[in-house]
Amino acid sequence: MSDMLEYFRGNFLLSSLSEGELTRLLGEAHAREFSPGETLLQEGDEGNSMLLINRGEIEVRRGSRLLATLQSSTIIGEMALLDPAPRSASVIALSTGTLYEFHREALWNLVRQGDSAAIKTLQKLSTLMCQRLTKVNDLVQDEMVSPKESVFQRLWKKITRRKGKENPS
Repeated sequence: MSDMLEYFRGNFLLSSLSEGELTRLLGEAHAREFSPGETLLQEGDEGNSMLLINRGEIEVRRGSRLLATLQSSTIIGEMALLDPAPRSASVIALSTGTLYEFHREALWNLVRQGDSAAIKTLQKLSTLMCQRLTKVNDLVQDEMVSPKESVFQRLWKKITRRKGKENPS
């Protein structure tokens, strides 16, 4: 178990947890195996858990578009611990492997008990969400200050792509 603890401690979300805290948190998770081609998370389904990939390789897809290929020690679906919004992408196994599924309800039960592992995990989740929001704000600000194209140019490209026509510039 201690090798596994070191393995997950390298992940940003769990990096501040002591060995006892990480053991407690993983004790609330459900371990399971997966097989190639298995859908682990389905785009559009309600998010209610995150996955800690212990061993194996997965891919993340939005529709038919490949977003990422990830391997062991990856955490995915962490936003679901805070927000029950529909999943923004599907996660499909590319190999055999094992994972730990940690449910939002388990986290909030630990928070209500004042558990330090749960509180530290929430702090890290908050930091991660703030970093992502800052990144999005920067992208929006850049586009507002010096857009690469006008809204009308982008709309025209979308319309003409659908009809198979070229931009009449």
